[in-house]
Parts: sequence; structure tokens; C-alpha cells
Amino acid sequence: MKKLIVSVSLIITLLLAGCSSNKIKPVSSLYSSFATCYNIFPIAFADSNNDGKGDLRGIINQLDYLDDLGIDCIWLNPIHPSNTYHKYDVIDYYAIDPDFGTIDDFKDLVSEAKKRDIAIIIDFVINHTSSSHEWFKKSKVGDKQYRDYYRWRSKDDPNYTTLEGWVKAGDEYYFASFWDQMPELNYENKQVRKEIKKIAKYWLDLGVSGFRIDAAIHVYDPREYPKDTDVLGKGIDWFKEFNAYVKSVKKDAIIISEIWRDTSTVARFLPGMDSAFNFDLADAIVKGVKDRDATNIAKVLKTSRDMYAEARSDYIDSIFLTNHDMNRVMSTLNENTELAKLAAHVLFTLPGVVWVYYGEELGMVGEKPDENIREPFLWYEDHNKLPQTRWKTIEENTNTPSLEIQKNDPDSMYNTYKTLINLRKTNEALYRGDYVHVPSKFFILSFIREYKDEKLLVIHNFSKLDREIVVSGNLNSLLYSSHSENTYEGSTIYMKSSSTMIFKISENIIITN
Repeated sequence: MKKLIVSVSLIITLLLAGCSSNKIKPVSSLYSSFATCYNIFPIAFADSNNDGKGDLRGIINQLDYLDDLGIDCIWLNPIHPSNTYHKYDVIDYYAIDPDFGTIDDFKDLVSEAKKRDIAIIIDFVINHTSSSHEWFKKSKVGDKQYRDYYRWRSKDDPNYTTLEGWVKAGDEYYFASFWDQMPELNYENKQVRKEIKKIAKYWLDLGVSGFRIDAAIHVYDPREYPKDTDVLGKGIDWFKEFNAYVKSVKKDAIIISEIWRDTSTVARFLPGMDSAFNFDLADAIVKGVKDRDATNIAKVLKTSRDMYAEARSDYIDSIFLTNHDMNRVMSTLNENTELAKLAAHVLFTLPGVVWVYYGEELGMVGEKPDENIREPFLWYEDHNKLPQTRWKTIEENTNTPSLEIQKNDPDSMYNTYKTLINLRKTNEALYRGDYVHVPSKFFILSFIREYKDEKLLVIHNFSKLDREIVVSGNLNSLLYSSHSENTYEGSTIYMKSSSTMIFKISENIIITN
């Protein structure tokens, strides 16, 4: 095979042309030190008292598992009192749901996690409350102080364009776009803003490292306010105000938001956020791996990084494959373990903080309805053995090997995740470094990660076929290979299908074939 010779100066020019905006400075906060975070759906994770439901004490008892896995922080889905299993309808923001334990249990969790250098981030559901919340009960009966804590209107109010999302209560309607038992708060009311800040301070004082903001885009919903309201601008302004307040209480506290919208909308919110989950990238990774085409991943990365960098120079991404609202990645990939491992390799080599949904490291499956993507974590083959939860019958994961089995299998999904988590944690270039795309054919995703004096070339082979790849420049040494059959000689690399290789390099290179 004929090799193309390219000068080093030309190579660098080609790599950096049009890519300078992709360089984003690391956030100078606690978040920049995180390599991998873990999302726990509390009722499903670990049971400590044999009532079948996961709880805070169960999480405490399994912190050594998460520490050994290499986790830096935990995001807990809602833990407050609620009428539902998922707890996204909060009745009392200052308490722990009895299913999960007590405030003392939470304090112990924060303390024990801190001993292991694991931060705790809690879900902050501030778009809506439960209809059983005292604020709403008082608002509904016309209490003067609380009436305007929520959005109320008459049926024929000409200032609104639709009744969609509005729920009838007596002669008027309140706004509750998700469910009639989740009335949405009125952020035009300054007292509501004070209440939310007060709640945030309470949990920061208890030791949380920050908040994951649920449904951030809906805090100002276009159906909720009069038709001439700049809902996007008002939403952005609120989060700037809120984030500034949070930082005044705890300067390194983190605000991470769910803004399930296009990249340009996410970018507009960034001045008020420390990070936001990159849904476009998650979709691109999973679909790209499934289709064995890396093209769109590179496009989404460039678009998001360009837009994010323009919004704020110190932004750091929050990247993931799936979460508690999405079909599990293993199911989306038709339970193809080879492809699921490739998706994980892509995720753990890209820039940003990686978020792992509980059970993803076991290759758990699950497709909506929601209960099926939140099945009990599989600790043992015996599903009656603590800390196994039994909050619902296991239907989707009857054939998924438990942690007990996977720990002893070097080729298991668990050991793949553990290897990748610790590879990322021990190589700063993989989670802190600059990113530069290296152009290649559609079945190859390649890029350079660079931090201080370390420069890494990452290559993923998406193809169904084994491939020979020729590069310019010198490959100093092999840092990591997903397959023992992968080899290289000089500037020629031989890669198995669905495999990954990471090389230490001293100069930027390009793929020449």
C-alpha cells in the first residue's frame, strides 16, 4: 500500500484549520476534576432493610462498590417525599421520602461518600411540585400568599394562545404540562424564587456538591405565560440569577441541567449553567455505532463544541449514552454486546464528564414504558439476596448476568466499564484534554486528545470488517487496545472490527488511507 507523505507543518495546518474554536478551557471548579459520574435511581439500586425498595442506607453500604468502579460523583434521582415511585412530584423539598430513609441517613451518605472522594449531586425538581404540596393546596383554595405561586388563568383569557397543558380546577385553570398532579411554579413571582434559593441553601449546607436541574427548559414554558412573553430569555435570566446565588453559598457548587433540546438552545442557557447534558451527542453515538457510521458523531461534536465555546469559554460537557428517561443503550443496540462495548469506548474517550446510568456497566436492557428502564440493579443471581431490590418484577433483564457473575469474567461488560473508567481517571488527557478531530473514512472515528505534555491519538473502528489504517507521523507507543488481536507496525495499524486503540504521540498526525 502506497503511503502519503505530508509535512508536519501542513499536517498541523490541516488539523487546526477551522478548529480553534473547539478548544474550551476546563471549568475552574469541582466539576473539572470529575472523570466519571454515576446516576442512581434510588428505589432500584440497593435495599438495606429488606422491604424491597432501594434506599439511602443501601447506597451507603455499596459506596465501596462505586469507589472500586472508579466513580467520582453520584447523581441521585429525586429523594423527597412523593406520591409516586419516581418521586418527580415533590411534596416536601426539605425532607427525605420514608421509602428512602431519613435526613440523618442522607447526612451519613454525604459523609461516607466524602471519605471516598465521591461527591453527591441531587435532582432538583423546581419546574413543578406535587399537587399534594402545601403550597399548591393553599394556592388552589385561593390563599392570598400562595395563589400566585402557580400559574392560574380563566378559560377564555385572550392573552394565551392555547389551553394545552392547562388543567381545570373550579372556574379557573392551572398549568401542569407533565401531569395534572404536577402543577408548575410561577417564576414571575419573586417569592417563589426566594423559596427555591432557600431550599438550595438547605441542601448545600448539608453537603451536596450541586444540583441536576430537572426540566430546565420548562421553567418558562411558552404555553404557560402570555403570548408576548420572552420565555426563553426569562428562563436564561432566571438560571443566571439562581447559579449566582448558589455560587454565593458554595463557590464550587455545580449546576447541571436537563435541557432536552437542540444544541443551539442548550448553548443559549450555558451562561447560567456549569454544564448541560448533551442529548444530541448521546443520540449520535448510539445511532452511529448501530449504523456503523461515525460521520454524524464528528459533526455533532464540532457543532456542539463550537456553539458551547462561543457561549462560554470555560464550559465542560456532560456526556452520556442513556438515562432514566430513555431506552437503555443495550436494547437500542439490539443486545449486541460488541456494539455496546464500542459505544462505551467512544463515550469514555470523548471530552467532558462521563455520566453512567446505573446498570449500564452490567449491560442491563430495558425499553419504555419507564418502569422497564428502571428495573432493579442485578447484584446477585439470587434475586432475594440483599441488597437486591424488588420494587418491581424483573422482566427485561431475566437473561442479563448479575454483577456477581460479571466480576469473574474478564470479558464482561462490567470489566469493560471498570477498565474504561479507570483508564479515563488515570489519563488526564482523556477527561481534561483539548480535542481535535482527525478526518478519516466514515467507518473510522479518530481524534487527538491533548493535555499539558501528553498527546493521545484515539482511533475507533466502527466497521464490521477488520481494517488496516495508515497514519502519517510517529506512533510513540500503544496506551490501550480493546482487542488483543490489534497490532501496529511503523505507521500501519491493524484493527479488529468494533475495536479501539489509543496511542501516545508527540506530533499531530493524519490518517492517510
